[in-house]
Amino acid sequence: MKRVRIHETENALGVAGVRDVDGLYYFIGTMQEIYRDYKHARLHEGYADAKPKIDFFELGYEAFGSLGWNTYQQSVLDDLQAFLDRGYRLRWSVIGSGFWKGDRKANEQGATTSFGIWDEQRQEGRTDGLPNPRYPDQKALKAWFRSHGLKLILGLRISFKALREQGGHYEPEHDGPYVLEGLERGYFVSDAEGKPLTFRVVFPKGAVYLLDVRKPEAVAWYLALAGLWEADGFKEDTMLKDGLVLRNDAKCNGTNVKKMGAGYLTMVRNSAYSVPGDILRLEDTMYGFDQDRPALNGLNYAASGAPNVYPDIVAGKYMNAPLTEDQKLYFVRNAMFAAVFPAMSVGLGPWNLNDEAYEAVVKKASDFHSSLVPYLYSAAQESYATGYPHTMTPLPIAYPQERDTYALANKRTKQYEWMLGPSLLATPAYGSDYAEVTSRDVYLPSGTWIDYETGQVYEGPVVLPGYALPLDKLPVWIGGKGVLVVRDLSDERLYAEVYPVAGNGSVYLFHYPDGERTSLIRNDNKGWNPETLEVIEAGSGLRTDFDFMPITGAFRFPILEGVNYRLIGGA
Repeated sequence: MKRVRIHETENALGVAGVRDVDGLYYFIGTMQEIYRDYKHARLHEGYADAKPKIDFFELGYEAFGSLGWNTYQQSVLDDLQAFLDRGYRLRWSVIGSGFWKGDRKANEQGATTSFGIWDEQRQEGRTDGLPNPRYPDQKALKAWFRSHGLKLILGLRISFKALREQGGHYEPEHDGPYVLEGLERGYFVSDAEGKPLTFRVVFPKGAVYLLDVRKPEAVAWYLALAGLWEADGFKEDTMLKDGLVLRNDAKCNGTNVKKMGAGYLTMVRNSAYSVPGDILRLEDTMYGFDQDRPALNGLNYAASGAPNVYPDIVAGKYMNAPLTEDQKLYFVRNAMFAAVFPAMSVGLGPWNLNDEAYEAVVKKASDFHSSLVPYLYSAAQESYATGYPHTMTPLPIAYPQERDTYALANKRTKQYEWMLGPSLLATPAYGSDYAEVTSRDVYLPSGTWIDYETGQVYEGPVVLPGYALPLDKLPVWIGGKGVLVVRDLSDERLYAEVYPVAGNGSVYLFHYPDGERTSLIRNDNKGWNPETLEVIEAGSGLRTDFDFMPITGAFRFPILEGVNYRLIGGA
């Protein structure tokens, strides 16, 4: 129970329930120095970040957004096929629930910790109205995923159903022997006498035990059991109701870091200080919730040194067709909002909008995100190496000398802005006014900024009052380093786009997905004249053909791994 209050009249640090504090860290310097030292301090205290993999930065799908708790094999495959048929470039899919054995209405049904026990065989007396069994051929399911280039992600928690005499609903047929093994070996959180404690979670119902992540042998046992699911990765999701009893914000750091070490894709939710996973997921979002909350929390995560933020499923959860007009506007605005985050997924099919124009906006947002993945992942590698939140940088951190950035993000003005990598400024029109908003006061920091779609050029710092942001507009600006590396969705090749915003001598370092090779793109030209500008390979001096993008004045050319490029001439 930590408390930090710093404002005009108070500077307070505190923690409840602790007799002594071993020490406090203070970080002073430039923003880059502060985040570098914070990373080192976290590592010293045992809170290491994990190096992310590229897969979770690709466009994904979560069955929960479409099917809720009641998934079954054919419903998931039908949903995915519908997205693929419409050209969505999906690369991962989460099945968060329902793949375990048992009646979905019964407390005795399995759970994510019923390791490897799929709902593959028919059972008599089912009352849930779902197919019986729900997942009749998990081998075929996994083969279908592989053949379509999709990573299979399953929900996974650290909660195990307690024995019936302790208020739980442990059922050997559905849960296997794992609860008994954990009790026998002392792998669950216990009191001073070694008696396992019980806790309450959202699911499964009744009392549960929690894995004691402070015990390496318990974590190793858990990791081996997770392998029985034979999934590509896991969505970590322990929804603990009485966390104050546990007093451990880092209850999943130990398991997440081991999953990453074993090569699993890992979506993090319940870790502290570090992100031992690929991406950090916001709390569930949905229609009817406070829509300013995801923007504020996403910025807070990034400011805390955790910039690989995933704002949850586009359109949230529990929306059913037919959708109201208000729900449709929420859906579309949420899609554009998610598109300018490091990670993005879809759930409810956009065809449920029953509006070609609205559906086109969702597709445009999804394609834009898919094209940006190489650029986003390069920024994520920089974030991991330096501790600085390159992937998603709140403006007060990117431009600390500009005091006008400090009060932008609030529920009144709703000027939610951040740097998405070193060259993109995101200014989504989002918040609780999603249904009415058509414009925002947009703050552009120091430097040259180009509207990504219109090519309009502005010099910052400046406020653009009431800047039009219609539903179908990509809410991004080119500035900063002025270089994007994008994937062409038609041929899968990588292209550099260099925009006329950075001065002579500016450099941009692109990290390839393998984490080893790089390309340095250097601007040594004396102007931006397409008639005289040349792009050359820095080592060989060979010319590289480019396309000129007249709306924005950008130069676009293919790049190769390990090759550096220079822009020269241009006068």
